Amino acid sequence: MANYTDYTGPYINDIDMYQYFNLSFEANMTSWYYYPPALKILSFIGEYISPSIYSVGIFLNLFAAFILRETEFKKVTPFVYLLSLCIIDTVYLIAKLIPNKLYNIYVVPGVCQIVYYLSFLSIFMEWWIVVMLMFERVISLHSSRIASKYCNPFRVKCAIITMALLSIVAHLYHTWTSVVHNDGLERKCIIIPEFYQYLALLRKLDVIFAFIIPFSLISIMLLVISIQLCRRKRRCKTDVRQFITTTTTVAKRPVSLCIEDRGRARRTPDGLALRIILSKRRITIKLLIIVVLKIVLCVPHDVLKTKLTLLNPSTATDTERVVLLFLDEIYFLNFSIKGFLCFALFPSFRRSTSNYLLTKLRYCCQRLFTRDHNDV
Repeated sequence: MANYTDYTGPYINDIDMYQYFNLSFEANMTSWYYYPPALKILSFIGEYISPSIYSVGIFLNLFAAFILRETEFKKVTPFVYLLSLCIIDTVYLIAKLIPNKLYNIYVVPGVCQIVYYLSFLSIFMEWWIVVMLMFERVISLHSSRIASKYCNPFRVKCAIITMALLSIVAHLYHTWTSVVHNDGLERKCIIIPEFYQYLALLRKLDVIFAFIIPFSLISIMLLVISIQLCRRKRRCKTDVRQFITTTTTVAKRPVSLCIEDRGRARRTPDGLALRIILSKRRITIKLLIIVVLKIVLCVPHDVLKTKLTLLNPSTATDTERVVLLFLDEIYFLNFSIKGFLCFALFPSFRRSTSNYLLTKLRYCCQRLFTRDHNDV
């Protein structure tokens, strides 16, 4: 890993290309021939508003991941994906928040490469976990029997771990192609110019596999799921009050239950499992809301970044740079809202959180009471 700060490689004469190599946020704000008025607004947002949003996002993501891990949701396949997304989003926010908003640790040898590496890794993994989530929903809506066999939580965890290992290995080149460069005035984290030809090709491949392919797959599966939901709504009956087993209690509100799910529900006399089966359509719709929000927040930024990467970063106009900086702030919101969406969209998640906290609080109170009683 290149981590020396007195790197004296060839300078980049092209100011546009230099900005492309420079990985620090300050370069995007200071390498202008003039200071556009729009940047004043972006600077205010980036200095005061964004850090607060990202800090709250980190807390909510970590708290949601903790609840998903400590409650029965870890046994439900869709929430295993949400757990992974909360963790990945937290990694991305930490990697971006500290150097961009709090302290420029890009100039620290080693940290420069690690932050750069984690940024690309988390973006890549989030897109592909969303692809895996959508694929699981397609299978689940198509056939519950196949979904229960191949999309159980254990297999999902194995698939996520395998994808994570492949992603970690595939992005290792980011650690030895960047360096802290001292230009005589300040230190900046840049791509080593000698690797430009290789990095230009790898960047294009990364854009293809980290955005174009997963976004195309997600768009196709969105269409497929929409068709499946429409067909399922026509086939399913809306009243399941007569469907009560001896060991489970169905929620009072009528929910959809397809014929193919009835036998499975009877064979699985578990309250949570039954509720998940009965509300499969609603869960899918809520997961689609999360996916659509990601598309709305990320795709404009990724489209512009893809255009500049596939063509040439030196072709970027001042307008495109301002737009890209504005889209960066919107792009970061995608990584800040997963924990909030878990609370906002899933009532069962809120109930589980409340029950978990009350249980822990009751346990702590009992321990304190027992200790005080023993002292007496």
